[in-house]
Amino acid sequence: MKRSLEKILNNILSQDCNFKQALNMVERITAGKIWLIGSAVYKNLISELHGSELPVKDYDFIIERFKTPMPTMRGWIESRTSWDCLRLKKRALSVDIVPLNELIAVREYGREPSIES
Repeated sequence: MKRSLEKILNNILSQDCNFKQALNMVERITAGKIWLIGSAVYKNLISELHGSELPVKDYDFIIERFKTPMPTMRGWIESRTSWDCLRLKKRALSVDIVPLNELIAVREYGREPSIES
């Protein structure tokens, strides 16, 4: 019986302490829905499905919006990505946070900010 990719990924992430710490921090400073994207998705799935070892070095999230005012993030160092989105680092853990309204498809093509865009 084949498990769905979503179930496989959820099982992997439920055991990933770095992911839990990253998600907890993102939940503290954002409002609305949060989506995990990028290498933490595809590297984990490739590793599981093909038996290879692809270490996840960072976590990327799309969010609906930041809380206003944004809560203080003790112990996290703030910088910007090459796309001018928020990057937070704590020791070896790196988290990039992209608001929906800053996605290229939304910003440059005038689309409504939604995950479907």
